[in-house]
Amino acid sequence: MKKLILAILMLASLVYAKEKVEMTIVSIDSDGMGATLKGDGNVQKGVTGIVVTKLDGQRDIIVAAARAVSSGNEIKVRFEMFDDLAQEALPRAIILPKVGDKAIFYLFDDRATIIAKNQADYQKVAVSDNKTWVHPDLFAALLTKERVGEPKAKHFASFCKLYAVGAVYFAIKDKVYIADCQSLEVLEERAFASENSKDFESPFFKRTGEIETGYMGMMKEKVEDFDSYYSALIGR
Repeated sequence: MKKLILAILMLASLVYAKEKVEMTIVSIDSDGMGATLKGDGNVQKGVTGIVVTKLDGQRDIIVAAARAVSSGNEIKVRFEMFDDLAQEALPRAIILPKVGDKAIFYLFDDRATIIAKNQADYQKVAVSDNKTWVHPDLFAALLTKERVGEPKAKHFASFCKLYAVGAVYFAIKDKVYIADCQSLEVLEERAFASENSKDFESPFFKRTGEIETGYMGMMKEKVEDFDSYYSALIGR
């Protein structure tokens, strides 16, 4: 059911997203794992998107994910496996990206989540931008299920795939860092008037209570210092 919802959201984005940027593959790297793309719009380094090819010359099919490793209207990308809609019971089609295929970026640019140390900071970020905010409670629920107290990049990527989230807004000290949800590369920095409180509930503001980690009282984990932890996570 969750993958069906994601598929519906993706199809809606392909039709209605105003901010999406479409580019065409003009050459494939010698190792087959990257390409050069050209288009009319600009794409930032670190943004992730999808590669779409024509099946039987008619139907569109997503064949890979693509991460921009340069910026502009002519960019380099590296390909990654696209498994967002994969079903364990079904075989996966192996179709490689080729020259002429389209790559689409900023599909879920209107959907974002906020990582903040307290409710006051969360609310300040929420009113600063016109986005559809996917509440971090949903992320906390996934971490609770996996008993994870220190979310890593892979946990953010899984969460964002599940809920079709395009960006994460990290409220750290006096800045808000807007990062691509799959790569966690920072795309934009903004000044921010934080409450600067040292007290917070690990690993970020949420309404779901403490995340139980470890087993039998051992191997417990939590974020001890919000600013230091997330600054390191996004390379700031």
